[in-house]
Amino acid sequence: MKFNKLSSLLAMCLLLITTMFTAVPAHAQEPTQIAVEEMVITPAGPMLKSHVFEVPSGSCIEETTNEIRVYASRYDAERGGNKILVIRKEQGKKDSVQPAAQGWIEDARNSASSIAEVGRFQANWTVPSSPPRFGGAGICDFLFPGLQPDAGGKIIQPVLQYGHSDFGDYGKWYGASWYVSGGYSIHSPGISTDVGHGIYGYMQYWSGANPGWSIYFQDTWTGQATDLETLETTQPFSPYNVDAFIALEGYGVSGDIDVPGDTTFTSISFKNVAGGSIAVPLDRYYWPGWSGILTGLRVDILDSNTKVILNTAN
Repeated sequence: MKFNKLSSLLAMCLLLITTMFTAVPAHAQEPTQIAVEEMVITPAGPMLKSHVFEVPSGSCIEETTNEIRVYASRYDAERGGNKILVIRKEQGKKDSVQPAAQGWIEDARNSASSIAEVGRFQANWTVPSSPPRFGGAGICDFLFPGLQPDAGGKIIQPVLQYGHSDFGDYGKWYGASWYVSGGYSIHSPGISTDVGHGIYGYMQYWSGANPGWSIYFQDTWTGQATDLETLETTQPFSPYNVDAFIALEGYGVSGDIDVPGDTTFTSISFKNVAGGSIAVPLDRYYWPGWSGILTGLRVDILDSNTKVILNTAN
């Protein structure tokens, strides 16, 4: 009898232990793995790769409260036609752009708190010398004129890029047009360019029943261009009370060897919505976070605010 009682007790213990182990889900017995999504560099700072989109040149962007729609052209957008992309906004996501990102280095900007009205902002500039670091691996620099609402939230910009962002190779120059809103970026296809090439870029507002912006980037040496359109009817980026920038921005920058040479912007001009020329006084600004890392920074504003030189140590 003692043997039988002991056997019964052992059997009960074995059953209990077996039940405990088999009741635990298999995934709970394995180390937890948390997926970390890849980040990409944009002219508005690092963003989740799943929130950065390339669309064909000439595509038209329309933003609503809950989504961003991309059409094949302005014609399609005005008529609700060929929709090539729909981006569902994440609920509760902070809807703001930080153009004053850590990557901004120096810029010229409107000296007033905002510009009352801008219907067109354009500039010419030249691709500067590349950063001295051979190959430029890990470095991404941006040079651009840009516009944003004074309240923030969006920025539009034709951008000259050195290195790799959502596209491109390290150590090479590219151009594209960008639209950034909240945590989402949309850009036109990047085109290759090179040191010494002339660049022309503008942001043009179209008024009327279907208002919107054109964002245009062109290599004037090759004639290649890449652009975006917007339709501003539901979540409008209006031409009133805006801020303008001519900026140098950099990521992966550890010193002077990682920034390009001096960049000269010329033929800078502003017009109102009616097409008349307007004067926009500019001020220089240097981001304090680069003190002790970069030297030789200087912003020259010349020829009645029509010429800006973004100087570096190179």
